[in-house]
Amino acid sequence: MAESDIEKDRFLAEHADFRFREQVCYPNGGISRFYDNGIDMVVIDDGICSHEPKEPVFPYMLITEKQNDYMHRFQRVFRFLGYARENLDSYLVKDGIVLEGGYIRNTGDRSEQADASPLEIHFEENFSSVYGMNALRYLTREYGICDENGRNYFLDYFVRTKDQKYAIEENGLDYHHPQIIGEEKYRNQLKKQNTCALGGIKLFRFSKEDCEFASRIEDDIKQYFGKDSSNFVDDGIKVERKVELYEHQTVSLQEIQKRREAGIKAFLIVLPTAAGKSKIVEEDLRTFAEGKQKFRGLILVPGVNLLLDWEERIKASLPELKDKIDIRTYAFAARHYTDTTPDYYNYLVVDEAHHAVAPVLKRVVQYYRTDFTIGLTATDQRPDKRKLETVFGSYTTSLSLKEAMEKGVVAKANVYRIETNLDLSSVKFNGRDYVNADLEKRIRVTSRNASFSPDVIIQYCMIFARSSAVVECTPLSSSASSPFGVIKWVSLQPISAAFAFISFANSSTLPAMPSATATALSLCDSSIREYNRSLM
Repeated sequence: MAESDIEKDRFLAEHADFRFREQVCYPNGGISRFYDNGIDMVVIDDGICSHEPKEPVFPYMLITEKQNDYMHRFQRVFRFLGYARENLDSYLVKDGIVLEGGYIRNTGDRSEQADASPLEIHFEENFSSVYGMNALRYLTREYGICDENGRNYFLDYFVRTKDQKYAIEENGLDYHHPQIIGEEKYRNQLKKQNTCALGGIKLFRFSKEDCEFASRIEDDIKQYFGKDSSNFVDDGIKVERKVELYEHQTVSLQEIQKRREAGIKAFLIVLPTAAGKSKIVEEDLRTFAEGKQKFRGLILVPGVNLLLDWEERIKASLPELKDKIDIRTYAFAARHYTDTTPDYYNYLVVDEAHHAVAPVLKRVVQYYRTDFTIGLTATDQRPDKRKLETVFGSYTTSLSLKEAMEKGVVAKANVYRIETNLDLSSVKFNGRDYVNADLEKRIRVTSRNASFSPDVIIQYCMIFARSSAVVECTPLSSSASSPFGVIKWVSLQPISAAFAFISFANSSTLPAMPSATATALSLCDSSIREYNRSLM
């Protein structure tokens, strides 16, 4: 910053006790100016949210690395988007947070509800690598704080040492990068950060780039929190467990209880993907098992990924039951279900319960004489028309996908259909479905495949989905000109809360790809069908 610019600097003119320290320039033309008075630091951002659609976002380390360094060196670090003296001084003049009359410091507890993200899991591994295998006991997940207006915020992690309190926040691009989230969300993010500063909490941020090299992130951890764990406090900031459920989850739990009281021993939960079916089961398991000395539960899942997910859920949310609940894949259960007596389990969970009417799995489910059986599915309508009522009895759908989107329970979907000149009128039909071999001949047409080039799809994504899309298609090959090439491209892009589902053809098999993308793709088929029905 030139001498003449410093003389014209409005912040310095109005805050004589501060001095200009440095300026950071970003590739998009934005800048961050750093000021300090030896105790506090003020960072003022200008233009860092601007983003041209075709231009890449700048590396987030440009923000996190510099800020982490100053967070460590100064007592408080405040950050603002643009300079407004009144707003800035409202933080500088205060020594802490004083809640106005009528407000209560009540943030609840999300630690039992929020799953750790892949990046958070990576950080936990680095933290454990530095401080030992038991180090996670020093971390409080989803720790609630409250600003002076009574607004609640949740920190990814909170850790306390003998002389300092720290917040640890993941900087996921989709949720924090100023060029992606825009000005309004970035200002809210800074309010959370400044609230931490007022509360005497130093903020440590980490990003994907930070975690790419273990030695770098571990050095940062040691610099921030010390070289060993002797300074940590692990006795105490424990938040009383308070689970806040969505309305539809509460309704489902009430309906389950009514059924049990009426002597009905089965229930089917039909909710859209990501609407919290597993949380309903967790809460019901806790209620059902309470006071039962001989409680034994069984959870049946289609594959290993869901098995591992349930293991983590039970370990985190129901540690008192982790030795009383067995989690098995369908395949394992089909081979070994007779190894136990029919009355061995008194609570049975069938995940992806639309499979429960398949002959083999149905035999397993009906073998057990449990006190209660509960199924979870997002797709209760099977192509073969088999009825789930034969296993779970009558049921109702308490929340449609359209309602879940409108209530903000799941991300909104913008559905676009690409029409082609594909003619299926001459494809042979066997009475139930198209003949696969004949269908393949009509679909695998070079000219048609060319219309699904990455360039075409990317243009759709850019125009309609603002660079955020989930693409469902039949994988043809690994070439860049195939739909698989598009999938690979999508997997490398930041996925925001707004998905564009683009359906080319239904497929039961998908190529190997990053798990997050694969999970998102698995939503497509059922989501498209249900969403289209809801619009009719």
